[in-house]
Parts: sequence; C-alpha cells; structure tokens
Amino acid sequence: MASTLALLALASGAAHIYCEFKPPLRGRYLFKPLTLGLLMLLVWQAQGLGLLFYGLLFCWLGDVALMMPSRSDRWFLAGLVAFLIGHLMYLALMWGGIGFAPLFAWSLLVGVAAVACWQIVLPAKKLAPAVVAYITAILLMVAAAWGEVVSGALPVIVLYGAALFALSDFLLGYNRFNRPLPLSQIWVLGTYYIAQVLIVSGHLSTGVINAAS
Repeated sequence: MASTLALLALASGAAHIYCEFKPPLRGRYLFKPLTLGLLMLLVWQAQGLGLLFYGLLFCWLGDVALMMPSRSDRWFLAGLVAFLIGHLMYLALMWGGIGFAPLFAWSLLVGVAAVACWQIVLPAKKLAPAVVAYITAILLMVAAAWGEVVSGALPVIVLYGAALFALSDFLLGYNRFNRPLPLSQIWVLGTYYIAQVLIVSGHLSTGVINAAS
C-alpha cells in the first residue's frame, strides 16, 4: 500500500507538470494538491500524525497558495511562509543530526547561501528579509539531514531529498527574482516532487515519525 501511494504521488506530480504545458490549465488545480495529499495519506496511514505529516501539510498549503492566479506578491509571500513552516517542521524532525553534519557540509552550504544571496536575495528587494529566512531554514534542514545520514539515523535518500528540495527552491527563486528559466516548471516541480517522495520514504523506512510525534 505504501509503495502504491508513493508511485501514485509521483504519477500525480508528473500529470501536474504535463498540465502546466497543455492548456487548458485546469488540471493543475487537481493534480498539484493531490500529489502531496497522497503523501500525507501515506504518512498518516503508516505512522499517524507527527512532524513529517505537518511538514507535508504546510508544504501542501504552500502549493495551494502558489497556484493562485495573482500577479501580486501576496500569494507568493503566503506560499513562502507556509513552506518556511514546513521546512521548520522537517528541521525539527531531523534536528538531532545538526551536531553530526561534517565540516565539508557546512562549508558547502555556506557557499550555496552566498550564491543564493547574490542571485536571489538581492533581486528580491522588498521580499529579501523573508527570502533570507527561508534560505536559512532550508539550508539548516539540509545540514540536519546530512548529519542524520552520517550518524546512521536515516538512509541517504533523505539527504538526496533534502538537497533536491533546496535545489527546487533555488530554481524557483531564481526564476521569479532573477531571470526566467527555460522549461522552469519541469525543473522546479520535478525536483520538488521527487524530493518529497524521497524524504517521506526515508523516514517511513526507519519509523522516525513516531519518535518525533
């Protein structure tokens, strides 16, 4: 059942990406919320409520906010805040790994943060403070995931998922604040959906959700 729901989530994510390129675009309003909805159902059935479930829930709220048809920054900011809370949930879930993250990981993440500030934060202008908070949270989440893998608490696919999540957000921010990327929806959404499936699958394989509930 678990593997079936994970595969259905990936299929729903692929359908959403397809709908972004094939008008009418109404399919996005079905498949975008459905994708994380399936992952939330998977987590709930496997382990009940916990930090991972609520992390998914806030990411789902962020997805809904970002698909609102608005030219203003209002919905984008709402989505950013929702995803920020989602990342903080993931960070809390993997906080035990912070102390195990190697020096190389911190050095790499500081470099990524510097590039993100140059390419995303500066062009973000009035949204820059919120973007800085967001970048800090997601890079700490990656560091925590890295440490959890080093300590043996989580499988390496969780780190891959965290890194892909960070990459997805970097691409999204670059596409919005710097310059449009060709086929941006494929890269942003593809990395995002794979990231969520990897994070969920890795945690379910160890039962970490119950320990953090």
